[in-house]
Amino acid sequence: MNALMPTEFPDSLQWLNAPVQSLADARGRVVLIAVVSAGSAWSQNLLDELRRVQARHPEQVRAFVVHCPKFDAERDPRMLGKWINRLGIGLPVASDPEFALWQQFDLQVWPSLVVLDIDGSLHEVMIGDSGGESIEACVSELLDRHDGLLVLGDAPVFSRQEPRLPLRFPTGLAVTREHIYVVDSGNHRVLECTLEGRIMRQFGSGNADMLDGRSGEAALRRPMGVVLLREALYVTDTGNHALRKISLHDGDIETILGTGRPGAGKGGSCRDGERHALDQPLGVCAQNQCLYIANSAANQIVVLDLGERELSVLAGSGELGRHDAKAGAAILAQPTGICILGQKLYFSDAGVSSIRSIQIDNRAVTTLFGGGLYDFGDVDGSREAARLQYPTAMASDAEHGRLWIADTYNNALRHVQAGGQELARLPLPVKLHRPMGLAVAAGSLWLANTDAHEVLRIDPETGAAVHVPIGE
Repeated sequence: MNALMPTEFPDSLQWLNAPVQSLADARGRVVLIAVVSAGSAWSQNLLDELRRVQARHPEQVRAFVVHCPKFDAERDPRMLGKWINRLGIGLPVASDPEFALWQQFDLQVWPSLVVLDIDGSLHEVMIGDSGGESIEACVSELLDRHDGLLVLGDAPVFSRQEPRLPLRFPTGLAVTREHIYVVDSGNHRVLECTLEGRIMRQFGSGNADMLDGRSGEAALRRPMGVVLLREALYVTDTGNHALRKISLHDGDIETILGTGRPGAGKGGSCRDGERHALDQPLGVCAQNQCLYIANSAANQIVVLDLGERELSVLAGSGELGRHDAKAGAAILAQPTGICILGQKLYFSDAGVSSIRSIQIDNRAVTTLFGGGLYDFGDVDGSREAARLQYPTAMASDAEHGRLWIADTYNNALRHVQAGGQELARLPLPVKLHRPMGLAVAAGSLWLANTDAHEVLRIDPETGAAVHVPIGE
């Protein structure tokens, strides 16, 4: 494509939350087009940066999002509508299932950011989840160059309504004999409920922010995972790239790890008060005095020893892919759900649609089910044949030696015996909608039916499922 020629959106784009958009209407402003996929943690990072830049320059910048699918499920406009609302994107979003815009700009990877000058010509293509500083520097340089020539006017905000229900995109679950703790991700809070669904306490103000303090004043941003350890809940505050601790004694919330911005957790002592960076932390589980965290966008599993106050990398080189080896020599791809059974840690590696394990004592990583970056499907059976599609949550049933998997993009509940060779599914009488949370307790399996804004209690033997009326 001639970089000096003005460009336009392909006619084949399907606009999801806005009327048909035209780049001609944006002339006179700097245009940013984020080309992303819904299942990419780095795409989420780029979208967060894009919203910040748009907010800083509401009159001089126009930002757009174009979604190109990696997975089959991401071709469904209804699924993408839920994704837009779950992340609260607010920018005009188009689906590009035929990769027309991708080819127009000869893109190579997700995510990419296309920067157009005020005359509509191509200025630059930025690769990956480029830091906000790089994007801001590029935008500021163009705005300074064209000062006095810019067309001004506030950018509109686009939104779609979700049903007005007590929960909004619930994810992580932790269950005891008396309580169920629900990560109400879309409402930026954690709820303590009875097993019958009555809300006892709310942790977090419900405002999307990063603030420590008393329960009603402290703030989270798109929390995802939760684990109960002693008298505290530990929550992966994904939108803040942080690990937060909620005291069950007084409800106070404090930050244990994370700076509020994405970064690789390289490990080391936490005694000096330094906030070690995380990058899209998702699943979390505990054993003894250790917390294990799926540091998704860093392609690593990290472990925080609460007694020694030391953070270290359990497995993952930081590269993206699938390679079985020990510790830092292993290669992971967006680990998400995580649980422990015996002396093994099991995790769903969403980027390669795989279920993998780590032997805790020697840190050896083994793939149990799944293939490579572009190997996915919906097949039960042997380790060689079985396929999943973007699994995001796991739970272990120690009593029966069984692992449960939320096969998110297949809208399925899968299971396997520990050490078993066959992946199977549990038929359910209700339809699942992108489930992203699981827990085993009180003789039941508890599932966050995320895009349906509900929690289900399931009999693990028969599949009988009931809706838990949380806050109703």
